[in-house]
Amino acid sequence: MHWKFFGSLWWLLLAATFSLSAATYEVAPSNPRASDEGDGTKERPWQTISQAARKAGAGDTVIIHDGVYRETAILKTSGTAQAPVVFEAAPGSMWCLPAPTG
Repeated sequence: MHWKFFGSLWWLLLAATFSLSAATYEVAPSNPRASDEGDGTKERPWQTISQAARKAGAGDTVIIHDGVYRETAILKTSGTAQAPVVFEAAPGSMWCLPAPTG
């Protein structure tokens, strides 16, 4: 019985550790405090989707605010089936990532 308890406790701790590692980042180029040198928080958002693509990892969510993003964004990782990297528009925002030309 003790082994079942410790086995269950181990899985619970593993799941808690995994869920704590997921982060929410923000990209908001019109924010006066936006900078790719920032930490990607709501208070100090990144300026580019490219920075978010470089920094986001499995289970992370990137919230993208209003803007036209004229850049190439290449994901460093796609995450996993259980913990994908998610890019989503901020509520009520409109943004555009134009297709490359040439």
